[in-house]
Amino acid sequence: PRYIIATGGEVLCIPQTAPNPEGAMKFIDWLYSSQDNYLMALYGVKGKDYDIVDGRIKKLVNDEFFYEWMFRNKNYQLFAPDIDQSYIDTYESWDDKAVTSNMLGFRFNNEKVKVIETAIKEVAGKQMAPILYGFVDFDTEYPKALEALKKAGIDEYVAEVQKQMDEFLASKNK
Repeated sequence: PRYIIATGGEVLCIPQTAPNPEGAMKFIDWLYSSQDNYLMALYGVKGKDYDIVDGRIKKLVNDEFFYEWMFRNKNYQLFAPDIDQSYIDTYESWDDKAVTSNMLGFRFNNEKVKVIETAIKEVAGKQMAPILYGFVDFDTEYPKALEALKKAGIDEYVAEVQKQMDEFLASKNK
């Protein structure tokens, strides 16, 4: 099955360390409050930076204020004239049969495993990334990287994630 795992845009988040999270949330609320706001935030001023022709967006300048995929919203999304209609139809019906994931709203608290998380990230950057990008031989380096992840504490980290996920799901089922 296809699951809905997030609401709103695709990569919108407000860091917990943001100095003004309320202001950031106000901007997101403003952005999604109307198609006019949505288009202005992404493309600029209608008639100057973009026009809408036959239900398609025609950019008049090459500048974008934000990458549109960051804020994608099927209620407001417009497509360029060169985008095939079959793609648009798929996009607009993508979630029609999707179900909301039970994990929607889960937030992992890394407080108990911060040191392990740092060690895992170091292994990922130094050993896994070169494998991912094809800079080193997979067959010889992957087992070494897995061993390094084990030594870094990935099993304990995964266990903590699983524990919190189980607690989250149990709290939803009460």
